[in-house]
This record gives sequence, structure tokens and C-alpha cells, in this order.
Amino acid sequence: MKRKDYVVLNSSLLHQKVNLNQLNQMVDEGKAPQLISECESFYYNQVDELIDDMLSQGKRILFLAGPSSAGKTTSAKLISQKLGQRGITSQTLSLDDFLLPHNRRVVLSNGKVDYESVFALDIPLIDNVIDELIYHGKAQSPVFDMQLNERKSTFETKTLGKKDVLIVEGLHALNPLVIAEHNDVGYKVYLCPYDDLYFSGKRILTAQEIRMMRRCFRDCQTRAYTVEQSFESWQMVRKGEKQNIKPFKLNSDYFLNTSIKYEVMLYNTYFKPMLLEAPPTKQSTLLIAALDKCASLDKSLVPENSLLWEFLIK
Repeated sequence: MKRKDYVVLNSSLLHQKVNLNQLNQMVDEGKAPQLISECESFYYNQVDELIDDMLSQGKRILFLAGPSSAGKTTSAKLISQKLGQRGITSQTLSLDDFLLPHNRRVVLSNGKVDYESVFALDIPLIDNVIDELIYHGKAQSPVFDMQLNERKSTFETKTLGKKDVLIVEGLHALNPLVIAEHNDVGYKVYLCPYDDLYFSGKRILTAQEIRMMRRCFRDCQTRAYTVEQSFESWQMVRKGEKQNIKPFKLNSDYFLNTSIKYEVMLYNTYFKPMLLEAPPTKQSTLLIAALDKCASLDKSLVPENSLLWEFLIK
């Protein structure tokens, strides 16, 4: 949704109501494929719209930002694919690759490293790589090894043609410290799931809670986290978002709603068992009660190019 439309709608965009009763009914009636198609199209159509808007303004850089588990990685890939379908080549920079070495990051008062701050990034290097690509068409870009938590010793050569689009993706891609030198030539997108879930007229899950389930489910599969560890890390993530991401989202040209309405049904099938096995907490009890109201769906029904695979993990 374009910024001017967002300003008019204000908070209504942030709290759209998804009627779970209707979703359950479609599944019960054997219309799950139709439901999935409609939900996926809602997302894909927005991507087409933002690309149209960006190209109409003649912008060459797309800054793509959003909070954890909003779907930045998949959205960047989809935008690149859709540009390719229009005959436009693109190059993507992930800001995660510009993370500073562990010993150069900010340490909080509790002695823990601040992973959420923009100062965890090598900002001068980001600016240099973008400049080299835009003005000279070639740059040596770093590669960060997340498993080892360190930057690799070898750099990756990236190229950008004079008519190509550069996609810069990351938590801090709208932060003035990152985009200051390129603000006028950049098209800025903020993405986040916005839809709350309602059952029989009562809200049972906020968009933030659904996003938390995305992150927790992925963490438990890829980082060997327990449910309790993921819930604990979420508190720090949310604090960092409020300080480092939300203040800049109103600078966006486009707000991309990455809610996929049927995803809660997948979490009922695959994530609820993890919650039931974990020690009960107020948070897990709330999530289980909400998921109990959802129909169940199998991962085999999810399209290959769905944003949800970023969290479901094949």
C-alpha cells in the first residue's frame, strides 16, 4: 500500500481483522486450495504494485526493511524474480553480510552483545559498496557466516548494469545512517504482517504474535533453540525493533503487508505439538488455545514459491 494511502487509513492498516470462522469453513468445505490461492495472490499483487510504483519513479535502488520474521529475504527474491520477468536485471545486498565482527559490536549494560542495533553493521562499508555498484558497476561485497558468527575472509564480486536495480534488504535498510547518501534515488519499502486473527468476533492472535510464531518455529528447526529460548530471545528482538526499526517506517514509499492468512492453520499442525511438549507458560497457553480453534493444513498444500517456506523450512 502506498504511503499516501497508509496515512489516510492510519491504524486501520495495522489492525486488519481476519475472520477465522470463514477460513475454517472454507477448509471444512474442501476449498483449501482456493483459500491458499487467494491468500498468496494478496501478497503477490502487492509486490507487482510496488514494482510498478518504483519503476514509474525511475528509481534504481530499492531499500527493503522490516522487523524479524516479516519475510524480507523471500520478498527480496520475489521482487528480483518479478523484475526479471519484465526484462530488468537486479542485484541484492543483504545487510546481514555487513555485520561487524563479534568483538567490534556494542555491548549492553547487562554484558550481552547488542545484535539489534544499526551499529552492529559496518556502515561505511555498506555505503562504499552501494557507491561502487551504482557509479562503477562493480564491487567487492562481504559475506557473513551466521553459523560461525564471523565475516568470511573472501569477498564476493557483485556487478550492476547501468539500467539494473539494486535491492538492499535488512532490518535497518530504512535507517538514515544506512541510506542517507542514497535517499533521493532510493525507493523505500517497509514490510510486516499486519493482520490480527479473530474468532467469533473476538481477537485471539495479534499480527505480532503470529510473527513471533514464525520466528519461534524457524528457530526451533534451524538454530536448535527450545521454545523457551526462542520466547526469551523474542523479548530482546521486540525491544530492538521499537528502538531501531519502527521510528523510520513512516519514511517508506510503500507498505507491504506480508500476512498470509492461512498460515495459522499450518502452525496448528506443526508448531502446536512443540508448544505442548514445552514447559507451560502464559505465552504458550495463549498460543495453544488460539491454535486449537484453527483448522489444520498440511505443508504439501503450500505453493513452492510461498513466503511461508522462509519459516516452515522444507
